[in-house]
Amino acid sequence: MNRRNFLSAAASAALPLPAAPGKGFQYRGYLGWITDLATFADTYKEWPSMRLDEPLLRDYRATFRLMKQLGFEDLCIWGLYVSQSWPVDIRSAVTPERAMLVEKLISGARANGIRIVSGLGVYSWGFQEILKANPHLAKTAKKRAMCGSEEESWEWMGKVIDYVFTRFPIDGVSMQSADQGRCDCDKCKRFTATEYHAMLNIRCAKYIRSRWPGKRWAIGATTFW
Repeated sequence: MNRRNFLSAAASAALPLPAAPGKGFQYRGYLGWITDLATFADTYKEWPSMRLDEPLLRDYRATFRLMKQLGFEDLCIWGLYVSQSWPVDIRSAVTPERAMLVEKLISGARANGIRIVSGLGVYSWGFQEILKANPHLAKTAKKRAMCGSEEESWEWMGKVIDYVFTRFPIDGVSMQSADQGRCDCDKCKRFTATEYHAMLNIRCAKYIRSRWPGKRWAIGATTFW
């Protein structure tokens, strides 16, 4: 069974979502890495694979048609911009050649009424090169997450958010703040894990809502707009 057949079978077998009296609500979306829907997996390539080519676009076009038939609304893709590291200048993340392919992907989704949402690491995942250039912002044992108590960390986060929403006409972002862990410095460890991640995500959500009020944003499996 290939990925598209699996998607079809899973969606067809899905039970109707419960609804409060007088308030019917159903929502279907898919979240995954950019190569997850490929007919042929990148079995021997180092993960995360950033492959985006014409064969993969064909797979996406077929998937978009299927998603439309099954009533899917959103497709969240991780890996549109970078794999694990934003370049320090941020703007050189996407080459012109890749940009054309990403734009084709988005156009194909729109033609089938599917919104494209990008994965967004929050203070974690994607900041390895930035942390190498700014080691004072990495205060965890693994040195992979920015300190949530440093205002300079937010400046970098803001640069990434600005680029993500201006480079491509995406419909929103799915924010994840825990992929590479959290900061546990003396200032940050006073917050519980729930408080810490909520604090980071709320700040990003408020920034997105203030600058791009029509865009969707998600934390985990919950979507807002």
